[in-house]
Amino acid sequence: MPNRLVCFYSAPGNGSDGRLALVDASNFVIQATPAYVLSSKQEAPSQLVAGAAGQVALRFGATSWQSPATALWLFSSAMLQ
Repeated sequence: MPNRLVCFYSAPGNGSDGRLALVDASNFVIQATPAYVLSSKQEAPSQLVAGAAGQVALRFGATSWQSPATALWLFSSAMLQ
């Protein structure tokens, strides 16, 4: 199983897309940049949360892990496995 990292690649503006970077942890080469789209009223995600194999969650509206999130989007992709 490949050793990969996931991080924010580009932050979205209002109504535009943001990208995640899927990075090979052994050489730090970007393998893929899956996109997500926000509505004009949605703030940018504040945190990536690890999930099961092939999943990551985008947490919205909370800048601290102690604060409740206003939304949590589950992002699934075969590339994340």
